This record gives sequence, structure tokens and C-alpha cells, in this order.
Amino acid sequence: MLMGLDRRRKMLGYLRRVNYSTFENTCKELGIQYSPPQPYTRRITKRWMVKKALCIKVWSREKPL
Repeated sequence: MLMGLDRRRKMLGYLRRVNYSTFENTCKELGIQYSPPQPYTRRITKRWMVKKALCIKVWSREKPL
């Protein structure tokens, strides 16, 4: 059942990108409400924050010519 729902979600996403009016009619006929997937968010770890701070520190210095 979950595989079928995943396949339907992928097909609806494709139809939404290609032909939006058909997508709206399909959702209306099936009586479903499509919600797009959540955008990817990166997990912030202490290591990542330290690395980012170091990169900012290094790149903010003036480079000698």
C-alpha cells in the first residue's frame, strides 16, 4: 500500500510540473489534497558550526597580493 501511495505522489508531482490544469482536475475528481514534499534541511551539528566559523574567518581576511 505504501508503495502505491509513493507512486501516486511521484506521478502527481510530475503532472503538477508538466500540466497544472490537468493536475488540478485530477485532484478534484479524486478528492485528494496534494501537498508538496518538505524541502531538504541540513541537520546542524557542532562540528558543522565550527567548520563554518573557520571558513568565514579564513575567507574574511584580506589576501596579500
